[in-house]
Amino acid sequence: MASNKRRKRRKRTGIRKLPLLIVAMVAVILSVALYSQRENLLHKSSLQDERIRELELQIQKEEIRRAEILDYENYVNSPQFVEDKAREKFGLVYEDEVIIREGKEKEWVEPPTESAPTE
Repeated sequence: MASNKRRKRRKRTGIRKLPLLIVAMVAVILSVALYSQRENLLHKSSLQDERIRELELQIQKEEIRRAEILDYENYVNSPQFVEDKAREKFGLVYEDEVIIREGKEKEWVEPPTESAPTE
């Protein structure tokens, strides 16, 4: 009879251990899943931080470019721009201006003479 009681106790303790084992396995599986998700989120976070740094750098470059465009706009709207383009495209010079070119010492540019139109 004593051995019969021992067998029943073993069965009962075995039955009691099964739910604990199931709970432990579920806890391990959940822990692994949560750790995996955590690593995934950390990776995404680092990628987003890198993207933020890239965008901030791009913003700085665009602000510099904007300032350059505004400076160029001011130059285009100035009389200096008109004068520079007239010199560049049409070769216009002031009457008392001296032009020095490579290979020659000095070259005097004669102002255009006003002649009466012939009709």
